[in-house]
Amino acid sequence: MQHIISNLIIAYNFDFDIMYAASFLKIKSPTPYALRNSTELQYGMNFAHGGTGIFNTLVDGPNMSVQIDSFEKLIEQNVYAKQDLESSIALVNAGGNDYATFVLKNGSLQVSG
Repeated sequence: MQHIISNLIIAYNFDFDIMYAASFLKIKSPTPYALRNSTELQYGMNFAHGGTGIFNTLVDGPNMSVQIDSFEKLIEQNVYAKQDLESSIALVNAGGNDYATFVLKNGSLQVSG
């Protein structure tokens, strides 16, 4: 039987980054968190949610803290064992959504001083 290594990828922003990383590493793309109860989880979990940010953005979705909390809950629920983490990869990609939200709310990235 083939040994399966769980590759947990905490991702952030766009699924394209996840697919590229998985392809580069020659592994299957991880399961989207939204489908965690309906598919196999042996290739990890994708917590990405397009349009969200490290902080709250204009998109109503889970920010980085909520995504990390979701990952921690899976560990607490023994969906993944701590041993799985020893052979896992975490990809954290902070895109431009925080900057875009700041500019739209404040008009500029320049800080007056």
